[in-house]
Amino acid sequence: MPPRHRRRKRLLGPIFILLLAGMANPAPAEQANLPDLSGELYVLGERYNDYAESLIQNLRRYGRLVHDPVVSDFIGRLSGRIASAADPPIALRLFVINDDNINAFAMPPNFVGIHTGLILNARTEDELAAVIAHEVSHLTLRHVDRAMREADKLGPATTGAILAALILGAYDPTLAEAAIATTIAANIQSQLSFSRGSEKEADRAGIQILVRAGYDPEAMASFFQRLLDNESLNAKAPVFVRTHPLTTDRIAEARSRARTLRAHYDPALDPADPIAFALLKVRVAQQTGIPPANVVDRNSPAPVRRYVQILERMDEGETQTARRELQALMASDRPRIPYLLTLSELYKQAGDYEAAIDLLRRYIGYFPGNIPLIVYYADMLIEEKKSDEAATVLERHIKYGLRNPALFLSLSRAYANQNRQGHAHIMLSNYYFMLGEYKLSLKELTLSLSADDLDPKEKKLVQRKIQVITDNLD
Repeated sequence: MPPRHRRRKRLLGPIFILLLAGMANPAPAEQANLPDLSGELYVLGERYNDYAESLIQNLRRYGRLVHDPVVSDFIGRLSGRIASAADPPIALRLFVINDDNINAFAMPPNFVGIHTGLILNARTEDELAAVIAHEVSHLTLRHVDRAMREADKLGPATTGAILAALILGAYDPTLAEAAIATTIAANIQSQLSFSRGSEKEADRAGIQILVRAGYDPEAMASFFQRLLDNESLNAKAPVFVRTHPLTTDRIAEARSRARTLRAHYDPALDPADPIAFALLKVRVAQQTGIPPANVVDRNSPAPVRRYVQILERMDEGETQTARRELQALMASDRPRIPYLLTLSELYKQAGDYEAAIDLLRRYIGYFPGNIPLIVYYADMLIEEKKSDEAATVLERHIKYGLRNPALFLSLSRAYANQNRQGHAHIMLSNYYFMLGEYKLSLKELTLSLSADDLDPKEKKLVQRKIQVITDNLD
């Protein structure tokens, strides 16, 4: 075995054990990361997970999910604040769908989907946080659980149809209408009405979450009012209005409650960064094929308007001018992550890959633990056929506690390029596991056992993790 391979093997050993640790006494650690399939909601939980995971897998299969590290990093931090402020706190599994409709929806036990249209139409981070807090409240208050418990009295066939209508309707109301038309309309409509009747309760709980998370409690009412105003001006209401019926009374109640709780809100504790949120919208536009200029206006922060002009120069092939202007922007504002990634791309377009790599390497030191920087750096190393270096970087960050699906996905690519297929499958398994797609995680673990780069001890660890996941899913 060459010396370099021996060194990598020694580094990987602790990481491999860390990722598959706890097998001697696996239940508490593993169950904490798996869906709650115990107690009263065992059957419902299993059914909901099947629907939710099937929906997510189909969205991924058809390229409807947004996996951009910059978007994921921002949304992950925002949703983490919301989830930890919920009562009780929730291990939220949030995913972003490439869909220009303004909508969001929740599916038990802990799934929340948000459309890119919602992100692009929210004026502030507080407004986006308000919608997520509302959806999280539907989960913590178990509104759909209640509806389905009542629906069980109507028989399995009707229960299944109602469940399908609820979940399909959350994603696309036209699909819900089709489902309703094929079953007992009166029974289903009564259950959907129950869901609509829970909206005010979710508003109240959501506003409390906003205050605890450090967001403006009045953001929910202001965003809902704008959607309602939009409905009055257009024949076609935003999807969120159709799936979450809005009334002036409901908005007035939310505004009144927010004003009461505002005394407990201190924006200075975690001040909003309007530039960061505006850059998120630009990034979402780039990922969804919308011209970035379409998501900025004269009210947008000046640095973001300059940044969009730089992107336009890039598109026109004016790379040198774009690079000079971007460097000037970074000097006058600060080296934000989107700026750094764009500057790295400008170096690449000029054929200077070493400068692109050096830039990312340097700023990883300034922004330790920043997922987008690490992932882009590793992926660029992989593109430049430096998979050994990429694997070392990713292994080091994972070993010291950084956990993110994108890291495992990049490490899987690096291992595959090293012809270490077993380890590549394991990292892909970890990627799916962190996304909550346990069946796909199991599939990758099983595939790893047929590769020849795992030693007997590693295969034994894999077999034990397969058993743990299988036991929890059975």
